[in-house]
Amino acid sequence: MDEEALERRLFPPLPPSKGRQFAEVDWAAIHRELKQPGVTLALLWDEYRGRRPGGYGYSAFCQHYRRWVGRLSTVMRQRHAAGERMFVDYSGARMAVIDPTTGAARPATRAFAAFGAAPALVASDNLKSGVIRACFYEPEINRSYAEMAAHYGTAILPAR
Repeated sequence: MDEEALERRLFPPLPPSKGRQFAEVDWAAIHRELKQPGVTLALLWDEYRGRRPGGYGYSAFCQHYRRWVGRLSTVMRQRHAAGERMFVDYSGARMAVIDPTTGAARPATRAFAAFGAAPALVASDNLKSGVIRACFYEPEINRSYAEMAAHYGTAILPAR
């Protein structure tokens, strides 16, 4: 007996499924539609059933959609208006700013002066010298850090 015959004997092909067969749904399109205001999974399922009367029931439709969404990478997209927030991370070592015309490197300082304005919010990490007490509702900001924010008319919003 050759390899292929042995393979067929040990692992016979599965019989065709006796259950109902459904055409696959374009889950990416469903996902995009759900981002529209007022669109729900129930509404999209209703439209789907209008096109395919013998298709998935609502619970199976939701289950398949959730399984498909579970395979997506999780990202949190945030939209920010220009100049609204400045994100600050005190990493320790000071970065260098390279002058594009001369190529000279200088230490990065005085961000507000470089911007020519101050943002409405400064979202900082919870550095110990800037945030005395981290709290979800009322974080306590270092006095000199708070005075700097008051001087520039901005607010400090530490990371949670």
